[in-house]
Amino acid sequence: MRQLIKAIENNFKYQVSLFELYYREQWLEKKFVFNLISLIFDSLDFFINVQLFYIIVRRGALPIYILSDVIDNLTRLGKSIMQLYKWRQFIHKLRALKDVQSTEEQQLQCCICLGDITKGKQLACSHVFHMGCLR
Repeated sequence: MRQLIKAIENNFKYQVSLFELYYREQWLEKKFVFNLISLIFDSLDFFINVQLFYIIVRRGALPIYILSDVIDNLTRLGKSIMQLYKWRQFIHKLRALKDVQSTEEQQLQCCICLGDITKGKQLACSHVFHMGCLR
């Protein structure tokens, strides 16, 4: 069951990546969507394991092996929630940066890839970057 859930999760992530490639642009929220998909499927996996644990306990047995899976699910859920929160904060900070554009008299160059910038973001220290390079 876990392998089926993981396969469906990876298929969703693949479809999101295809969507980004189809429109040929960097999608700022892509990692956020990936984290959200992971959170949803980790929650589903947790729910299935808790249900299975409950069914076996109700019949008079104590399935320690499933208990370890439930604890593992809780750990993954906590990590997924933290990643989701941190990425959301990062996106908010990126959007708050000043937008800059190159003009004919002033050509801007990205400090990471050294490519010319038509539209980019400027940090407080006046360095200018492509949005994709900042991600």
